[in-house]
Amino acid sequence: MALTHIRQAITSEADATIKRLAADHAAAVQSLNDAHKQSLQALRTSLLQQKTQKLHQMRSRAEGHAGMLTRHAVLQRKQEILNDLYTSVAESLAKQPEADLEKMLRNWIDTLPEGGTILPAKPHAALLKKLCGSKYELGDPILATGGFRYVGKKENRDCTFEFIVQEVLRPETEISIAAQLFA
Repeated sequence: MALTHIRQAITSEADATIKRLAADHAAAVQSLNDAHKQSLQALRTSLLQQKTQKLHQMRSRAEGHAGMLTRHAVLQRKQEILNDLYTSVAESLAKQPEADLEKMLRNWIDTLPEGGTILPAKPHAALLKKLCGSKYELGDPILATGGFRYVGKKENRDCTFEFIVQEVLRPETEISIAAQLFA
């Protein structure tokens, strides 16, 4: 009988140890599961924040790019309007009455040194032939809205309406004209 009691005591002690170890193991597994769940939740939160931040950055970039494209298109259209305006100014200069054209061209010719060649614009070839007299040689007509080009020994001057409007008038007036047009 004593052997039975010893065996029962060893069995019950072994069962108690197994239960305690099983409980410890279950607690350790539960602790690992909880830690893993917390880690996963922290990772999900972090990834969600990164995704939200990335979407916000992409949206900001897209809006900035769209705004830049819009401003560029508006600026390009304004530039086209100004180009058309100054082209029409050169064309309207060419359509002035002959007396006004003669006075304007004579003033420009009077500023030139004597000698050299005047290359008239096709529309004003006859008028410039009359104005040049013997002081200047008259060259072949050039493609221009109006005016002439002077080719001298020491200097050349472009007195075409396109050049005068684009290189003299436009730089002096473009800012104020643009302010009036686009204000």
